[in-house]
Amino acid sequence: MSSTRRSLWGWDAAVGATCLAAATIILVLGRGSQSSWEATGGLALVLAVYVVIGRRALVAPRGTPITRWATVLLIGAGLVGTYFEPFAATSQAVLYPLLWVLSSGPRPAIIRSAVLAIGMALATGLGTCDWISASV
Repeated sequence: MSSTRRSLWGWDAAVGATCLAAATIILVLGRGSQSSWEATGGLALVLAVYVVIGRRALVAPRGTPITRWATVLLIGAGLVGTYFEPFAATSQAVLYPLLWVLSSGPRPAIIRSAVLAIGMALATGLGTCDWISASV
């Protein structure tokens, strides 16, 4: 097994397990409601974006267009599920490390992390109309 394949295997397991665990909890606690299925769709989108472009970006040189596109799409996908169910923000557990690995240095990583954090708060606030909880 090549070292690239081995390192991607760890990311594959982390992203897959996080999305699967969050989706299962959302569906069980939401009792299969429409919003729980929509949030699960958002988590599936995170997984799909990771598989389609995130894996390629992880093996590409840092600072290339594919790493930038992967970052934008992963952040956007993470926000979709959170809009429908705040618990989908659990995807941050893998999104933050991915953003840091895909960044060309600390400054872009911090900016991307801030965009994700602010985006998650806005998605939660817009989805629940509870801005007090979303801001905490």
